[in-house]
Amino acid sequence: MKQNKASLILYAITVCVLVQASLSSITSAQHTYNRYSQTASVSLHDSVIQNNSNDGPIIEWSKSYGYPHHFENGKSVELTTDGGYVALGFSSENYFLVKTDASGVEQWNKTYDGLGSDYPDAVQQTSDGGYILSGITFGGPAGTAFWVVKTDSDGNEQWNKTYHGDECYSVRQTNDGGFILAGVISYNTTNQFVLLIKTDNAGNEQWNRTFGQPWNGCYCYSVQQTIDEGFILVGGTSCYGAGSVDVWLIKTNENGIEQWNRTFGYGCFDMGYSVQQTSDHGYIITGYVENAPSGFEDVWLIKTDDTGMEQWNKTFGNPFLTDDDRGYYGQQTADGGYIIIGANNYGFDPRAWLIKTDSIGNEQWDFFLEYNGVSLRQTTDGGYIVVGTGGSDNTGHIRLTKLRSITGPQLEINTITGGRDIAVSMKDSGDLPLKTIWWSLAFTNASILYPFYGSLTGYIPILNASNSTTIVTPVFGFAGLFRQSKCTITFEAQFIPTVKITIPVKVFLFKVTIQH
Repeated sequence: MKQNKASLILYAITVCVLVQASLSSITSAQHTYNRYSQTASVSLHDSVIQNNSNDGPIIEWSKSYGYPHHFENGKSVELTTDGGYVALGFSSENYFLVKTDASGVEQWNKTYDGLGSDYPDAVQQTSDGGYILSGITFGGPAGTAFWVVKTDSDGNEQWNKTYHGDECYSVRQTNDGGFILAGVISYNTTNQFVLLIKTDNAGNEQWNRTFGQPWNGCYCYSVQQTIDEGFILVGGTSCYGAGSVDVWLIKTNENGIEQWNRTFGYGCFDMGYSVQQTSDHGYIITGYVENAPSGFEDVWLIKTDDTGMEQWNKTFGNPFLTDDDRGYYGQQTADGGYIIIGANNYGFDPRAWLIKTDSIGNEQWDFFLEYNGVSLRQTTDGGYIVVGTGGSDNTGHIRLTKLRSITGPQLEINTITGGRDIAVSMKDSGDLPLKTIWWSLAFTNASILYPFYGSLTGYIPILNASNSTTIVTPVFGFAGLFRQSKCTITFEAQFIPTVKITIPVKVFLFKVTIQH
């Protein structure tokens, strides 16, 4: 029996080595039994032995929104205070806003016409329960301009404003109830500056600031208010730095006066698309870096301290492949790590690429969606909501996809009955179906007539159609010999994922200790 037990351990280790998988942490549950009697039944309280998996998400639901024979393009998504979502895109050159419940069921949609061609980029729910939308309008009475629309909670327009500028990429409500807008403004074909505009709560401009130098190109794609009431901006610049365009991080005070700026780059065309302040008061930047000499791009994640000094950076992609990968948005997650959404094979047939990292940027998992996803938010249940463009019939509509974390294998152990045998009824209720369950049983410290030590092993090749099974182990046939012994059953559950994620086969250990 000891040889069998050693073989089982060797087998488990071999499986792990062959599939390059690591053993998950062991979850133990102890149950105390009454003194054993050959005629009495022994009951085990129903329990779930769960192994939480960090193997990426699965799709909970995915839905598209738009009008028949129209093209809608998804640009931005936010969580709403009622537990639902709001998504912004454009339809027939108008702003298009969709509100859904938590299951993605559409509650209403609205379009907004700026009397020209209108292209939105950002939406946020405001403190009064309404929404603020930003983007550009051109070809109408205002020419090319920032265009901002404020609505109530049902999407009914309350006011709209235009501001002198060329491209508005970001809007956020500020702590004083007003709004901060960020984008670019051009004075001729060779002079493009970063533009920052502050308004009151009615959209009336309070001040504006520009950043850059003449005869150079500057870009800004994201702005956030910081904990000191100032602002952090990210984009790119050819004014400073090492390359043709470098990632450009700008910090201002509450009046938009620059406090410092930093550049990041390697001498090629590098860009920052998103910036967020992190829990340590530093910043996380998401964008892309161009590889020399191939010219192809990789997703780039940069972490700085609170003064913008780089702490680390990570790239994601294969520099030897002839494709471009770009990071559009990054967010610190509830576990202290980061989630990135970007595009794989940008410029050809892009698909959404989600990358989850730990707190120092090491990749934990990645996940692809077969459409062009551009933004996401972590949801209150630890999952993610993704927005992009792609209809169910391969047409262009706003698409929302809700992802949730995979539930690792769970063995629901329902009952153990006495008599001459132990019968363990198990059911796997996790997302990833179990392939094989190995079990071993060892008992020690029997002390009534004489000490006894032993073990039993076995396996169940495949669970039945209901994903459940029962193991019967002839342990208590020794009756009164083991009234003071301890019995431990160990289950080793091997599973193979059936969803499209890049994870290996893994082995999970579950232990139930029975004391009687």
